[in-house]
This record gives sequence, structure tokens and C-alpha cells, in this order.
Amino acid sequence: MNHFKCYNPSAKNLTEGLASLKEQLSCSFEKLQRTTFFIDARDAESYQRQFSEIATWMEKYFPSALFEVIAQPPVDNSAVAAECFFVSANTYIECIETSEVKYHKVHYSTHTEIHAFGLNGYESDSFENWSEQAFKKATAVLTNENIDFTHVVRQWNYIEEIISVHRTEANEIQNYQVFNDVRSKYYSQCEFKNGYPAATGIGTKSGGVSISFIAIDPKESVKISAVTNTRQIDAHNYSEQVLVGTACTKTSPKFERAKIVASSKVATNYISGTAAIIGEDTIPNEDYAHQTIETLNNIDILINRENAAVETLAGNAIKSSMQHLRVYINKIENAEVVKQEVFKRYPTVPVNYVEADVCRDNLLVEIESVMEYLLS
Repeated sequence: MNHFKCYNPSAKNLTEGLASLKEQLSCSFEKLQRTTFFIDARDAESYQRQFSEIATWMEKYFPSALFEVIAQPPVDNSAVAAECFFVSANTYIECIETSEVKYHKVHYSTHTEIHAFGLNGYESDSFENWSEQAFKKATAVLTNENIDFTHVVRQWNYIEEIISVHRTEANEIQNYQVFNDVRSKYYSQCEFKNGYPAATGIGTKSGGVSISFIAIDPKESVKISAVTNTRQIDAHNYSEQVLVGTACTKTSPKFERAKIVASSKVATNYISGTAAIIGEDTIPNEDYAHQTIETLNNIDILINRENAAVETLAGNAIKSSMQHLRVYINKIENAEVVKQEVFKRYPTVPVNYVEADVCRDNLLVEIESVMEYLLS
């Protein structure tokens, strides 16, 4: 079975952390498909130096696996943490490399998925150009497979200094809003009949803009549905009241609260980055425990079989299990109270805790997850 593992080596430096990770992975006979590395890199020079070290390490020990490097410090002050995704030994992974990108076609017995990770845009002095570069790389992968963004079921958007606002002579412009406007431009070229992707838009300390995604080949016999939360307005229907900046036109964040994909054997529910939002407003309580509880309550609605989409595609499940959680906390010193609340709900689930700004300055915590249902 596919599954996640989280590694936190408690290392003082990156080299030491990678050595510890190599030792742990060497003891595993599982097939590593991809790894997300979390590092503490506060500027471009530090990010590039650590990225290069990780890239060299991956090429030496796991040359066929995908990886991404995210400038979000692990909350335990380790130099590096890793989130690894393993597939079954009999799963065929087709590795494809173009002049710009490397990605996988993961061939399961029921369907094929396209996985592209670490599509960076940072070789520019413009945040808008960073976003454009990342989307152009994503588009290149999709075009190479004769599909488009409508076939993406899960997308991650890592955005340097996400809530920073820049002032020009005419407007105040927030990084996240610039990203959303670029995303809307690329998405407008497609017709989303099954809803937008599940997605996370989260801040990083450095690294520009980076996109990762999972797409489903449209020829496959899988069922796909957006999952909504009755307590929340869909993000793509947000009013301009909650969008930051003074530009004449601001586009909403184009993502679904979750996206469920069901084959004949398994249904996977990709839970987007979720926070303490009711309707379209942040709850009026800047308390870490309270926001964590409300965030988990929102996730409960998205995974519960009483949810219409879950009931339709996974109502005949004989077993369900949370596969993984990733928790973003805006200030590392408040991690313990968040950990306590998450542990109460999910004491046995692999969890990665990292420091990152959320897309609103009054949001303290964001959580994403993957829920799996074994079908009868």
C-alpha cells in the first residue's frame, strides 16, 4: 500500500541530517517515489546552497525519486525534516525528463497519475515573473501529457513571503494576490467541469514560487469529485472584501476545499490547506488552540461519510484511515499547543510540523491531509 513517513533527524546541520535520513531509508525495502524536504533558509543564497546539497544527495542515493525543497523550518529546530511517499513494490514508475523538468507517471493497477514536484520560479527580480515561471513549467508537463489544469486533482503552491504587501505609486499589492491573479490567468484557459484542484497556498522564507501537483490521466476509469464544507464559502467564490490589496481587479483563490478520487478499490480524499475560517471570515479569536480545534473541525466535515461527495464515492468503504497530516504554524514558539490539539484527534497519524506564514495575517495555523477509504 502507498503510505507516508515523516523523518525528523534532530540534526544540527543539513549534512548531518541527510546522513541520518540515509541511514533510516537504507533500512527500508519500500519504493521511494518522492520526498519533500523542509529546511531553514532565510535568503536566496542559503536556499540555493542547501538545495544544491540536497540535489546532489538525491542524485547519488535516490536518482529516480522526485523531490522538492521548501524553506519552512521544522518546528523542533532541526536543520532538516523530510516527508517521504512510498508506493507498493509492484507499482511501475515511469520517469520522464525534459529540458526543464523531471516528473513521474505512476502506473497503478487501476489508473495512472502524473506527479510533478518542485517546479520553481525564482530566476527573476519580479514576484509576478516567479509565478509565471512556475506555471509555465507546470503547463509544460501537462502539455507533454496532452492534458491541462482541469486534470490536476492536488496542487501545492509555495509562495515566498506570502502575506508581504508591496506599495507602488498606484496600488498596494500582496504576494499571495499576485500569485492568485497569475493562477486565474492560466486556469481561465480551461473548463473545470469537476471543480478546481484541491490545493495549498502557503508561505516560505525563500525559494521564490514553487508548484507541485498530482494529475489524473483523463482516459482512466476513476471518479473524481470536489468536496465542499457546509461551514465555509468555497474559496473560489470569496468576495473582494477578504482579498488583500488595492488593485482594481483581484481574483479569488481557485481551489476546492478537498478533492476525492475513487478507483474500483480505493478512494483518496485530498484535503486542501485548511484553516479556521467560517463562511469566508477568519474566526475572531487569535488563539492557537482554538484555531487548531476549528481547523480540525473543518477537516472533519470534509472527510466524514455524511459529506455528500464522500458518501457518493466512498459510501461503501469498509475501512478508512488518515494517511498523513502536515501542519503549518506561523510562529514556531507556539508549536506545542498546536501539537497537543492535533495529537488528541490523530495520535497515531504521521505528522510534519513546520513554520510558515498562512495566507492571512490573522490565521495562525493551517493543516492539510490525505484520507484513504478502502472500498468493498
